[in-house]
Amino acid sequence: MATDAGSVRRRGNRCAQLTASRLGLTDPAHLAALQDAYLVAYQFPAPLMVRVADDMLADLRADVGSRRTDRILALGRDGHHLAFAMRRECSELDSGKRRF
Repeated sequence: MATDAGSVRRRGNRCAQLTASRLGLTDPAHLAALQDAYLVAYQFPAPLMVRVADDMLADLRADVGSRRTDRILALGRDGHHLAFAMRRECSELDSGKRRF
């Protein structure tokens, strides 16, 4: 994932343009709002979500290691973002075949 400000801004611009086109938004103010929203999400909640996902993975690995569980399930809505972050950190979760 991009870490320098220029890369983050470029990625935010691309994401904002894609979102705007999918929603049929053409007003430059709407595009600017989407760009700002991306930067705010990148700067504030995203690092927190990654930290929580990392902590959860440590706990889940301990559960699997002690054989207290053999499956991990992330439900939609509130769990979607955590599942996304955990899959980025632990590719074994995507396959459904390997245990970690």
